[in-house]
Amino acid sequence: MLLQHLVSLACGPGFDPALELETVRSCWSYRQLDQATWDWCLRFLEHGGDCLGSYPRYRKLEREPYPPAAGPGQENDEPSHREIRENNSPTGKGPQAEAQASGFRYRITAPALARLHRLNIGTITADRAVTVRVVRGAVLGHVEEAFISRLRPGDVFFFAGRQLEFVRLREMTAMVKASKRKSSTVPAWAGGQLAISDLLSEHLRREVDRCARALDPKPGDTEVSGPRAGLDSPELRALEPLLRRQADLSCLPRLHQLLIETCRSREGSHLYAYPFEGRFVHEGLGFLWAWRLARHRAGTITVSVNDYGFELLAPKGYPFAALVAEHSAELLSDAELEADLQQAINLSELCRRRFRAIAQVSGLVLNGYPGQAHSGSQLQISAALLYDVFLKHEPANLLLAQARREVLEEQLEQHRLRSALRRLQQSELLLQPTARPGPLAFPLLAERLNSRLSNESLLERLARLRAEAERIEGRD
Repeated sequence: MLLQHLVSLACGPGFDPALELETVRSCWSYRQLDQATWDWCLRFLEHGGDCLGSYPRYRKLEREPYPPAAGPGQENDEPSHREIRENNSPTGKGPQAEAQASGFRYRITAPALARLHRLNIGTITADRAVTVRVVRGAVLGHVEEAFISRLRPGDVFFFAGRQLEFVRLREMTAMVKASKRKSSTVPAWAGGQLAISDLLSEHLRREVDRCARALDPKPGDTEVSGPRAGLDSPELRALEPLLRRQADLSCLPRLHQLLIETCRSREGSHLYAYPFEGRFVHEGLGFLWAWRLARHRAGTITVSVNDYGFELLAPKGYPFAALVAEHSAELLSDAELEADLQQAINLSELCRRRFRAIAQVSGLVLNGYPGQAHSGSQLQISAALLYDVFLKHEPANLLLAQARREVLEEQLEQHRLRSALRRLQQSELLLQPTARPGPLAFPLLAERLNSRLSNESLLERLARLRAEAERIEGRD
């Protein structure tokens, strides 16, 4: 964002680097900006850093001496040294500002670079919007590119109050036609995929604890006063059959407990854990556990997560139960957390994807001219190429460091992950072997199936699994 701000200033009358540093530091977010970081930003914009200097489009800033002061009776439209100093200094003119002035200003002299910057200025890097248009008809609206990219020609989805068949995608426009086939597929936006917060996850654990106390009251429980106490809302009463089935197959965890279920199927050995900490924390926990378990017993482990827990799937015969019972303290340890995460997760690939947004805001990757916008895949390819160049030839690039920091702090929520591990260290471990996946495990199973390539729809596969479970229940 700082790079974009400096380029925006350079599109106008320019800025004095020494005085602008004082102005930037007056902003709370940049109050601790050091001189080395500031110098790197200026060098990156002026010379293209260590590896982009051969490309003129990345050498944006040019030094320009201040115009001489106008003589008596003369007019000068260019801002003078004093005017630049007064406009850029938060304290105005004065002896200290006079002493700090650099004697030159940075400007963008190429009109094409300034025009492209003005067209692509902004800090919101949401997924690209695709126009939905009826073949030889009107525009119906817009959906995110991530949703359209999962559709194949002939797929039907519900949008704008009608059933639509996807025809083709061309130049960020999805061509559709009306269909009489029914489909429950609706556009999904990235905002609907946000993980639950730490406050919401705490309340969720309390609700599960309340349900556990209602269905299986203990002598020390004081909140239960009847067979349905605790299930005091229409939603919980509607879920009562599933909650009782979960309690029969395994159990419902109390507030101070961590439930871990293990079972076997034709796919292999399964481990289901339910910390109720949110999707991002579970993503980190799942890969962390997979890495730490694999150090004791080699194997290929697949991870799937949701807001309630995570699943580890290994080949048949993998001793999940024995390994968890023997190494539970190591699995829940927060020592060497960052080092283990780097080994467990393809951190480079996560940083590469995060770098796309950083490259857009900083001006390294441009969306294009109006009417000629690049697709999300084109932007990702361009950003990934720059990421690889920086990683190989300029590993100390501050944009790479920002991408890595954002992955650890925002995507993996490292601070929440560490807090969750410390909470789980104080929890009672409930290791429950089950004959088959229960109600809590079924959404994790569906999450994994949804990421597989199949000529069956997800609903068809889930219906088949449900029929198999009901057949087994009938035999039992």
